[in-house]
Amino acid sequence: MAHNTKEVLFKIALLNNQKVSRTLLEKLFDDNEKLSKNIQEIVRFGLIEQISEDRNNQIFRMHDAIKNELLELAGDNLNKKNTDSILFKINSLIPQVVTDRVTFIKNDPYLESNLEILLKSADKYNANIYQIMQLREKLLWYYWIGIRQPFNAKKMIDWQENNKDKIHLWLCNDQEKAAYTAYLTYAGQYYYVANQYYDKALKYLNIARGTLNKFKGHEELKTYVYATIAYVQMSLGDVESAEKNLHKAEEIRPSVSITLLGTGLIEYSKSTLLLIKGQYKDALDTILIDINKSNHHKFDKKVLFPEYIAQAQILNYMTNYSDAYEIINTNVYQHLKNKKKEEISPILLARTLTELSRSELGLNKTVEAFDHAEEAINILIEEEARSNRDVDNSRDVYIAPAFVAKGDALASLGKIEESVNNYKVAKNIYWNIYGTKNIGKMDNVSYLFARGAKAARKLPNKIEAQVECDYFYKLLIKFFGKNHPRSIEINGVCNY
Repeated sequence: MAHNTKEVLFKIALLNNQKVSRTLLEKLFDDNEKLSKNIQEIVRFGLIEQISEDRNNQIFRMHDAIKNELLELAGDNLNKKNTDSILFKINSLIPQVVTDRVTFIKNDPYLESNLEILLKSADKYNANIYQIMQLREKLLWYYWIGIRQPFNAKKMIDWQENNKDKIHLWLCNDQEKAAYTAYLTYAGQYYYVANQYYDKALKYLNIARGTLNKFKGHEELKTYVYATIAYVQMSLGDVESAEKNLHKAEEIRPSVSITLLGTGLIEYSKSTLLLIKGQYKDALDTILIDINKSNHHKFDKKVLFPEYIAQAQILNYMTNYSDAYEIINTNVYQHLKNKKKEEISPILLARTLTELSRSELGLNKTVEAFDHAEEAINILIEEEARSNRDVDNSRDVYIAPAFVAKGDALASLGKIEESVNNYKVAKNIYWNIYGTKNIGKMDNVSYLFARGAKAARKLPNKIEAQVECDYFYKLLIKFFGKNHPRSIEINGVCNY
C-alpha cells in the first residue's frame, strides 16, 4: 500500500471508526482524487466498509479489531504525530464565526462523535496540549451556548480542571491565549448559570480578565469577558461594579463584529440592569436591540432562548401578559417541552416555566400558572440537591422568582396562607443572594414585598393578617423608602 493509504487508515483509527464520513476525510486530506483511490484500495482489502446507502454521503466503518491492530502497528509516536495533525487541521477548519460553528458541526451528523473520539485519542497519545485546548474551547462554546447541552459542556470544563497545570500561558501564542481566555469565560458562565456558584464563576472570569492584556486583538472576546463579569455582578446586586465593567466592555467593543461572539451581550446585560432599576420600557427597548442584532446574523433560535425569556420577563412586569405568553410559549417553551431531560438545560426550562406561569396568571389561566410555577420550583430544587444545597441556604437567582410566581398563583386561588409562605421563602433566598447591602437596589425584591403585603392582607384571621402585612410593608419601606412607586402603591393596604 502507498504511504498515503496507510496514513488514511491510521487516521481513521484515531477517529470514530464505527461511523466516519467521507466529508470528514475530505477535510483532513487535501487531495480528494488521491483520497478516492486510497478509499477504493482500503475497501477492496476489506479494512473498511461503506455502511451508508447514499453514495453521495458515504459513511465508513472499521471493525474494532482492525482499529486496535492499526494503532498498535503505528506505535505511540506516529499516533501522536497523526493526532496532532488532525487536531491542527480541525482547529483551522472550525469557523471563528460562532454561528457558522454550529452549522459546520451539524452538517456532518457524525462529526461530533468523531471529535469526541479524537480528543480521547489526543489524551491517550499525549498530543499537543494547546491544540487539544483549542478544540475543547470550540466544543465548549458549541455545547454550552450553541446547542444548550450543559452535561456535555461539563465534560469540557472537567478536562480543563484536570489539566490546568499543564497549560502555561507564557508558552502560548496569541490565538492560544485567546482560546484559553474564552475557555475560562465559558467555564465561569457555566458555574454561574448551571450551579449558582458565584464565587467560583467570578474566580474564573477574573482570571480571564487578567489575561486580556497578554494578547493582541480579539476585541470581541475581550468585550465578552467584561460583559459577562458585569452580568454576574448585577445578578448579585452589585450594580456599581456591573456598570463599570459594562462601560469597559463598550469601550473595547469593535464597531464591526467579526466572530459574532456575544454580539448582543452588552445590550442583554444593559437590559437586565435597567430591569433591576425598574425601568421597564428602556429594558424592553434594549433587549429588542439584542434580539434584532441576533436575528440579523441569523442565530439559531436556541441561542436566543435567554433573550426571549428576558423579553417575556419584562413584558410580564409591564403587565403585557398576552405578548409575554406568545413570546415565551412560541419561541421557547414549544421547543423545550417535549425534549428529553438530558437534552436541555434544566435552568433554562425552569426560567421558561416561571415566565410562562406569570403570563398565564395575567391571562386568568390560574391553574396552569400554578402548575408551571410548581414545576419550575421542583426542577430547581432538584438542581440544588445536586449541589448539596437546600432551599433555606439557596442563592439561586432563578428559584426565588419561581416561588414568587407560585405565591402569586396561590393568592389568586385563594390559598393565602400558602401564598404568604412562598413569598417568605423567596424573600429568604433573595436575602442570601443580595444581603442587606444590595437588596434595596433590586426591583424584583420590591415587587415581592408589595405582593406579599397584598396577599397577607387577605388572611382570614385579622390579627395574623395585620402582622404579616406589616412584615412585608415594613421591609419595603426599610429598604426602598416611602417614595418608591411600590411603597406609594400599597400605602395604607395594611390598615383596617
